[in-house]
Amino acid sequence: MRYHCTECSYIYDESLGDSVDGIEAGTKAEELSQCPACDAEDSFYPITEEVNYFDEKSEYIPLIDAEHYPIVEVIAWQCTVQIPDHAMLDEHRISSISLYDEYGDMVEELFLQPEVVAEASFDVSDMDEFEIRVRCNLHGVWGKKFQND
Repeated sequence: MRYHCTECSYIYDESLGDSVDGIEAGTKAEELSQCPACDAEDSFYPITEEVNYFDEKSEYIPLIDAEHYPIVEVIAWQCTVQIPDHAMLDEHRISSISLYDEYGDMVEELFLQPEVVAEASFDVSDMDEFEIRVRCNLHGVWGKKFQND
């Protein structure tokens, strides 16, 4: 998730961290005692982001959609997600893959580093419906909803 400091307008992205201030990628905002830019305490406000959803009924998926399309396989309640067509560079990559429940609440988020394969596994044993969201550090958040059979 991304957060906005209400004191100085600094934007903190959990998936990227802050290399200037020595904050590792994947560090949650609630783990920070203060804003890295202005030292204000309790000043982070979550940024609500628009989720782009894939339309499976469409025969044409634009190139930007296709590179964010997750391949999802569920075997014995283990959900495996791969995004094989996306670059994984410092400047352009899938920065996280997340699992959401049927109510739109995040259940788990895996942060990805550059130069790794964009894949994740989640336990969906207690979920009839779930959503996978893929965050690209340049193109935003892409989502796809699933029914667990």
